[in-house]
Amino acid sequence: MPYNDDKMTYDKTKHRYVLTTGAAGDFINLAEIYKDGIEIQRALNMTSLLVYRYIYTNTNVTNKDYIEHKLACDDSIRDTIFNAMLAQILADAQTGANDVINQVGINFNNGQVIEDRHIANRSLCRGARDAIESCMFNLLYLGDYGVRLPTDKYARWDY
Repeated sequence: MPYNDDKMTYDKTKHRYVLTTGAAGDFINLAEIYKDGIEIQRALNMTSLLVYRYIYTNTNVTNKDYIEHKLACDDSIRDTIFNAMLAQILADAQTGANDVINQVGINFNNGQVIEDRHIANRSLCRGARDAIESCMFNLLYLGDYGVRLPTDKYARWDY
């Protein structure tokens, strides 16, 4: 089952972990980069969203529920998520990486629209992608794991 600790908290309504200010604050001074606690929490939530969106965008859609369950309940993957989110918040602090997702989806060189998945892939920093890609459980598997979980929200085993 998912759990909260000093590194991450689990949001049951969004089904994803979010870095704690304490864990991120061990590596960067959040107060120097973000103007207040609300902006810090917004950055941590956006970081979580980008990491999870990257995983869900780059895996087989039939695996989404299974991957969601693994992300919530598997301790070995929990470390992967932590490392990916930490790399992303550090990149955001240094370069504003979380804002890439808000850029205009048009290639101005040729006037063509850039697909959302390409923008989503560019929004995650290299360190976060490396953390996800190095996970022993292949989170980005394009085949079908063949595992089907209950779709009834009351049968989700509390995650």
